[in-house]
Amino acid sequence: MVGEGISTVGTGKYTIVDAHTHVIERIAGIGRKGESRAIGNGRARWIGVEEVKLIPDSWGDTSFPYDKLVQVMDEHGIAKAVLMQGSFCGFCNDYTFEAQRKHPDRWNTSSRTTSSVDSSSRSAGRTA
Repeated sequence: MVGEGISTVGTGKYTIVDAHTHVIERIAGIGRKGESRAIGNGRARWIGVEEVKLIPDSWGDTSFPYDKLVQVMDEHGIAKAVLMQGSFCGFCNDYTFEAQRKHPDRWNTSSRTTSSVDSSSRSAGRTA
């Protein structure tokens, strides 16, 4: 049973937190195998290498929007999540932060930066 962001499991109350999840504005990015591009049905292809299933059936075709993540979390009794930003999904820090602003009670975010961000910006909490 899910209510007010708390899931009940057995006789005690537990808050279920997904410690690593992604929202994907659109599949397109760079990973250790090169560039990735959406090919539909939740799948991506690393250019010239292989295909991989990134998004489960019925969750999205070439994207996994944050509103769909809220629905999936509700269906599975997950109260909160940590949104991770991986370069294989595309560089969509802005999209991840938009998700945080829309649903601040549901998740916290992490972001991905490049080595071009100087250390003074990082230590001040700013990114380029």
